[in-house]
Amino acid sequence: MRQFWSDLLIQYRGFFIRTFFVIAILAMSIVVPYLLSTDNQLAFVFLLLPVLLIGFNSITQWSGMGKSVVLISALFVGFEIGTGTESSINAGMLVLVGLVVLWLLRIVVQDTPAKILDIETFIPLSLFVIFTFVSFLAGQITWYTFAEETSIAAQIGGLGVFVLSAFAFWLSANQVDDPFWLKSGLTVLMIAGLVYFLSRIVPGEPGRLLGLLIPRGASGSMLFLWSGCMALGQGLLNNKMHPFWRGVCLLIPTLAFYVAFFILRGWVSGYLPLIASIGIVVWLAFPKAGGVLGIAAVGAGAFQLQSILNQYVFIGDNSYSLGTRLDAWGILGEITSISPLFGLGPANYYNITPLFPIRGYAVQFNSHSQYVDLYAQTGIVGLVLFIWFFWRVLKLGWGLNTRITEYNFEKGYVVGVLGGTVGTLISAGLGDWVIPFVYNIGFSGFRSSVIAWLCMGGLVAIKQFYAAETE
Repeated sequence: MRQFWSDLLIQYRGFFIRTFFVIAILAMSIVVPYLLSTDNQLAFVFLLLPVLLIGFNSITQWSGMGKSVVLISALFVGFEIGTGTESSINAGMLVLVGLVVLWLLRIVVQDTPAKILDIETFIPLSLFVIFTFVSFLAGQITWYTFAEETSIAAQIGGLGVFVLSAFAFWLSANQVDDPFWLKSGLTVLMIAGLVYFLSRIVPGEPGRLLGLLIPRGASGSMLFLWSGCMALGQGLLNNKMHPFWRGVCLLIPTLAFYVAFFILRGWVSGYLPLIASIGIVVWLAFPKAGGVLGIAAVGAGAFQLQSILNQYVFIGDNSYSLGTRLDAWGILGEITSISPLFGLGPANYYNITPLFPIRGYAVQFNSHSQYVDLYAQTGIVGLVLFIWFFWRVLKLGWGLNTRITEYNFEKGYVVGVLGGTVGTLISAGLGDWVIPFVYNIGFSGFRSSVIAWLCMGGLVAIKQFYAAETE
């Protein structure tokens, strides 16, 4: 079956590419006039797009530099462009769009073969992207007559976050063709994490200045999670790294844990996914010792459960937040029951919520859960495809972990991704950290969320490196 789909996609590659560009041109014919008719900065970007692409192409010709280092570095640039909505497009999103456009243009103009490097992750993710467009079309139906209409800009923005997240995975999987650049991109990520954690620990003006280096939205749950677990993987398993740098790698998750668990105490999205990912990495690195430590940690946690709940879980307004979230999930289930398969379309449910009062208040609210968000926006089908994709990522990572026996960069990377993916699935239950919702975390949160997609895509690149080395 796998070979059938692979052959089918290769056979009709030209058809798929031409269809994509026809749809893209039709979409641009709608989006560009709308943007030019509004007073926002994004219109000027579209006018300058050809010039920007030419310049960007010359920069990214240097091997894989533009495919990893430039993109991850751009996530931590504070530049933003207004869109006429509540969210602004940031430098990371613009650089990602530029890389994707150049990649697709090279496929068409240079007739570069579009290889599918891992069919098992490609199928669920491509189906997920296709279905988000189906949900977008479903969102053009007026499901609730008296609800305020969601702007087309917000709907396109919501759809764009879905699509860009997938392309971040594919870009990392297909375009990072040299382990050096994968290492370089990971180094930039770990440095960014280290800078942010130090900014929360170092007192006074030095700490404030360090904090200015990390823009709004970049310090979300994914930065804590992925910089911590990826650094830990290298620190524990990369025997080819100098001991000093391995020590630095071990310092990063330590600082991440300290900041999340003590300085930001009560922020469950910070410490819970991080703890889970660290536990997975330690267990995979040292199966026997990690298992014993895990059992001991669970036992100690159970013994001190009430104290932990009081000091770290139900602290501040967390109890109220949990109660309102449960109420919101029930209401969103009721709202989406009108279209359970396709959902209500990207960003659409937000303006419907005032018709369904929560605790007596007719206000707009969001779910604060990635899974409920996906169900409300893309229905049961979209949610199932999302979970299927993550299952395939875990399966790929597990297979690579068993195949790579040498303790090196690749081993540390694979183990780090396995821990990060598990943590990401936990984080998704606590907020829209993986695919930011337009009216909650917003585009600024894409600076953090895209880290997960890039790191997971690196698994496919690792698969290719390892295959080349063993041939």
